Amino acid sequence: MSLFINDVSDVRGYGDVPKDPVCITAGGYEFSGWETVEIRVGVEVMPWVAHFEGSDWDPQGDVEPVLKPGAECVITIGSTKVITGWIIFVERQMTPARKTVRVGVASKSVDLVECAAEFFSFQLNSTSVSAVIEKVCVPFGIKVFREKSYVETTPLTQFAVIMTETGYEIIERLTRLAGCLFYDRPDGNITLASVGDHRAASGFVQGENVEAFSVLNSLADRYGSVQALLETEAVLFNPPPDDASRIVAEMNLITGEGCVAFDHEVKRHRPLFIPIEAGDANHTVAKRRVQWEVNRRMGRAQAIRLTCDSWRDKAGNLWSPNTIAPVSLPGGKSDYSGDFLITEVTFRQGEDGTHADITLMPTVAMSPEPIVPPGQNNPGYVAITEGGSK
Repeated sequence: MSLFINDVSDVRGYGDVPKDPVCITAGGYEFSGWETVEIRVGVEVMPWVAHFEGSDWDPQGDVEPVLKPGAECVITIGSTKVITGWIIFVERQMTPARKTVRVGVASKSVDLVECAAEFFSFQLNSTSVSAVIEKVCVPFGIKVFREKSYVETTPLTQFAVIMTETGYEIIERLTRLAGCLFYDRPDGNITLASVGDHRAASGFVQGENVEAFSVLNSLADRYGSVQALLETEAVLFNPPPDDASRIVAEMNLITGEGCVAFDHEVKRHRPLFIPIEAGDANHTVAKRRVQWEVNRRMGRAQAIRLTCDSWRDKAGNLWSPNTIAPVSLPGGKSDYSGDFLITEVTFRQGEDGTHADITLMPTVAMSPEPIVPPGQNNPGYVAITEGGSK
């Protein structure tokens, strides 16, 4: 039943009942009729969170204790589940004219983000990325689901857990090894997936469903060249050169062969150096890493933020993170028409109606960072690898 039964037409400024009412279900009761709603989900948003505000009118006082911090709850938009988690806070405010209640909710992953991971042993051998992630999640009642795009290709010969690490920090390191994304699911569990795992049935078109937008074109945090350097001791026998060509020649002596990538939109001299990690045979990871640095920084410098007049695509699906959607913004630059990745969605409902704030980026902006598997960092492995290559 509804605890908050405000007159929706008075709150939102129009007479029609919203097609997508937002409910919090907790303790067998549905709490609906919220005056303002904000639900934030995203690929890099963990936990997914929601905030609600409404008039605190409880016709049945016996159900009021159900809406309390620590209660397990489910948030739905219409009949679609959006977040499964916990009520984090309940704030009540009273004035002579009004009683107000504000409720904050977080998905189950809030405990992965904030709590220490529990392991019997902090040195793990001969296992897999998904197996360790599952072990991290078990104490919190969270399951791990792998999308069809995710294939286990990274054998985990060695992995060390730092005693004070949170579950989130461990999973973040593991997914970089696996080259995949991880993010919340509406059912309270987490997903392992490749970038752009789904495609929306429709997209965002200026003059149709886009109410407002901004497009970013930035050179902040971008570099003309990214080079991977060998970790070696270089001795300077001569004065530092003042000739640019000699400087380049000397830098090439400590640069891994082929370990350089360029951002041709950066015209100034802006170099970035990254170390070549131990155990990186033939600098395979370093070559991918320098290109990743360029691609990721370039992608994040071309973000699109727009406000859509609906929460769903033409097939009736809620806008969802890690989904490819076509964008057509002729009022912006032509570069901002095409396929982009939905990275974050905020569902809003209030006095000004129903809106979705969407952030989109090129897919390369979300690609995971290539790193050397931890087993290849130990001295024994390095000695064997380097010895065999001589």
